[in-house]
Amino acid sequence: MYLKKNKNKFWRKWHAKFHDCDFDVSINNCVDDYGIANTFRKQFSSVYFDSYMDDFEFTRCLQRLQSSISASDCQYDAFDVSDIERGISALKFGRSAGLDCLTKEHIVYAHQAAVCHTKTLFNAVVSHGFVPDVFDNGVTVPVLKD
Repeated sequence: MYLKKNKNKFWRKWHAKFHDCDFDVSINNCVDDYGIANTFRKQFSSVYFDSYMDDFEFTRCLQRLQSSISASDCQYDAFDVSDIERGISALKFGRSAGLDCLTKEHIVYAHQAAVCHTKTLFNAVVSHGFVPDVFDNGVTVPVLKD
């Protein structure tokens, strides 16, 4: 379908509609491209820091994070390795991959460390009450039948 599109016609219409738009852009009293780019650079450099270049800030951030997590937060595991292995064995072979391009075969033939990391991930989800947004994504493939 994309190959049938007339790109030249599209761009002629685009330029006819938007090319003659004269409006002034002003950000913090800067009107030229160089001034606007420098305004953005100053703003973002004041907000963010390179943790590899600023060891003190990185260490301070890490200490705040570690102090906010108490030892009691990490003591209870809702899942153990046998739970994860039981869940993996319940999956069926030969199914199509999801958005992450993983199938049961990937997980079954992976190193045992993958099961341990999966256990840690699921326990973190239960412990912190946060499910990553990508866990909500899925693929539904409609199959037409006669």
